[in-house]
Amino acid sequence: MVNGSAVTITNAAAMRVENTLAIVASASNGSFMDLSFDKFGNLGEIRYFDAEFNSKQNFQHFKSNYFTFELISINESQKKVKVSFSGNLYENNNDLSSPSITVSGSFDLPYTIQTSNIPGLGLSCKIAGNDWYETEFWDNGFWSVDRKFISDDENMIIMKFTDEEIQTGNYNFSTSSGNLIQLAKYDVATNTYIEYDTVGSLTISSNTEFSKLIRIVEGTFSFTATNPTNPSDQIQVTNGVFKTNF
Repeated sequence: MVNGSAVTITNAAAMRVENTLAIVASASNGSFMDLSFDKFGNLGEIRYFDAEFNSKQNFQHFKSNYFTFELISINESQKKVKVSFSGNLYENNNDLSSPSITVSGSFDLPYTIQTSNIPGLGLSCKIAGNDWYETEFWDNGFWSVDRKFISDDENMIIMKFTDEEIQTGNYNFSTSSGNLIQLAKYDVATNTYIEYDTVGSLTISSNTEFSKLIRIVEGTFSFTATNPTNPSDQIQVTNGVFKTNF
């Protein structure tokens, strides 16, 4: 359904690369949709393109608060996946006031498996004891690293390194350190992230040149996050593991 009107799907396919799945579907009216999510049920992105290729997509932040996505089932032995979804898609995925459409639907499809060019990429940890898996990231740094990892909840993991060629070893850090991992939480009242103060440890286990343009950095981390405006609001982030490319 798009804005309450039924859309006839003429072709749909699902694929999987490691823990990430994607569905692409086209309709008889010339529109098409693609969505990505992980096997843990976290939405990555859903986009809709009309026949003129105008696009709308889900709000990027705290997705589960603004869009309903359910991984109903995933059968890894039979390679089948079933999902449902409903909510608003926006012209600007960072602006809830931008023009939007309402979509809803479900897919029940077999999926094919594809091989990743760089296996094992991703970041995961436990936030307050709960498993957390990133679904996307973006960079604010150029020579230095300022990478923001998000999933479909309110949490963000921030990775800051003084240099992409950070040396292997152990790093104890605080909020003022050059190399650190940090927690932020999305505030729906202000539509901004609150960055928590941080004290913890980081281990860079490897930093290798994958190609002339790409480095692969792997490591682990754990830290205590403290709300800067409410010191009693402390969150333990543990079991952090990452393999990321710069």
